[in-house]
Amino acid sequence: MVLRIRMRRVLAACISLLAVLFFGQTARTDDFQIIPLLSVRQEYNDNIFLSQQDTVSDFITTLSGGLEVFERTERLDSSLAARVAPLFYAENTELNEVDQFYRGQFKYRMTPNWDVGSTASYIIDHRPDRDLAVTGLILGPERRRRLDVGGNLGCRLSEITAASMVYDFHHEEFNDQTVTDFTIHSAAMGVTHDLSTWLEATVGRSSFGYQHYDSDTYDLDSLFFRLGGQHRISERLDLDLEFGVRYTDSTFDTIKMVPVPPGSGSSRQTIIQENKTGFGGLGQVNLDYQWERTFGRFSVGHDIQPASGTVGLANRTALTLTLRHRPLYNLSIGLFAGIFRNKADADQFSANKIDLFSITIRPTMRWKFYDNFTLEGGYTYSYFDDKADDTKTDRNFVFLQIAWGIPLLDFLSASFAPLR
Repeated sequence: MVLRIRMRRVLAACISLLAVLFFGQTARTDDFQIIPLLSVRQEYNDNIFLSQQDTVSDFITTLSGGLEVFERTERLDSSLAARVAPLFYAENTELNEVDQFYRGQFKYRMTPNWDVGSTASYIIDHRPDRDLAVTGLILGPERRRRLDVGGNLGCRLSEITAASMVYDFHHEEFNDQTVTDFTIHSAAMGVTHDLSTWLEATVGRSSFGYQHYDSDTYDLDSLFFRLGGQHRISERLDLDLEFGVRYTDSTFDTIKMVPVPPGSGSSRQTIIQENKTGFGGLGQVNLDYQWERTFGRFSVGHDIQPASGTVGLANRTALTLTLRHRPLYNLSIGLFAGIFRNKADADQFSANKIDLFSITIRPTMRWKFYDNFTLEGGYTYSYFDDKADDTKTDRNFVFLQIAWGIPLLDFLSASFAPLR
C-alpha cells in the first residue's frame, strides 16, 4: 500500500512538472487539464465511393486514441490535441490506413485592449467521405495531407469599436497525381461597431481582404469586401448575416487545338494559358436558436471555395440545418441536414466544368452511460448528383461508437484525496 501511494504521488508530481515546463506555472493556479481519449467505432457503408455502378460496401472498424491538453488563465486560452485512428476494412483490406490529427491553438490578451491568437492543425486522412458534411464532395481513398496555420491580432479602439487583422494559410497535398494539390493564402482586416444606439442588441461589422489560390493548373487572385452584423432578435434567437462582393482574376491551363504548321490543315493539342476576370457576390446568413437544453442553427452561404479532390475552384452554395437537444442530463440527440451545390463553368476559374449537387441527412444520439464513458450511434443518408457527368447515386451509412475520455488531473486529485 505504501508503494502504491508513493507511485501515485510521483505520477502527480510529474504531471505538475509538465505543466510548469509547457506553460510556466503550476496547474493549481490555472484551469489546466490533460484528457486522454479512447474510442472504438464500428461502421457499415453500402457505397463507400458513392459510385453509380459496381458499388463497394464494407464493415469498417476504427480504433482511435488521443490526448488533449488545455490551459486557461485570465489572459491565456490554449490547447494542444493529438489523435491517431487506424481504419480496418473487413473485406477491402487494401484500404486499411491510419488517419492522424494534430491541432494547437492559443489566444492571449496582452493588455485590456490588445489580444493575439494563433491556430495550427495538421491532418493525414484517407476516408472518401471526409469532407461530405462540409463541402458536399466525395473524394477517393487517396492520402491527403492538410496543413492549416492562422494568426490574428485584435484591438479594442473604444468601448463600442474594435479592429482586427487575420491571416490564414491552407495547403492540401494528395498522393495521387490525378488530384490537384492546392494552396490558399488569405489576409483580411475588419472593424466591428456596436449599433445599439440606433438598433438595440446589434453589432455591425465590415471587412476587406485578399486571397490567393495556387495549384499546378490554375492561379486565382481575389479581392473581397464584406458588410454584415449580428442582431439579437429575442432572448432565444440570434441573427448573423454578411453580404459582399468579390473581384477575381484567374489564370489557368486549357487544352486547345492549334494548326501545325500554320496553314497546313493539320492540328494538334497544346496547353495554353487563359485569363479571366470578373465580379461575383458572396454571403452568409445564420439563424441561431438556443434555450436551456436545445440548440439549433440554420445557415445559408455562398462563396468561392476549392473543390477538394477535383481540379478547380467552384461557387459553393450551402444550406445546412444543425439541431441538438438534451432531453436528459446524460442523453443528447442531434440532426444535421445539408444541401450543397458546387458549380463552375468551363474556363471560369479553371478549364474544367464543375456542377455537383448533394444532400446529406444525419441523425445521431449520444448517451453518457457511466462516468466518462459515452455510447453514440447514428445514420447518414447521402445523395449525389454530378450534373457535369450526368451521374446520380446515393449512400446509406450507420455507425456505433463507444468512447472514454477523462480529465486526468481531476481523476488523480480524486484518487489522492483520501491518501495520507
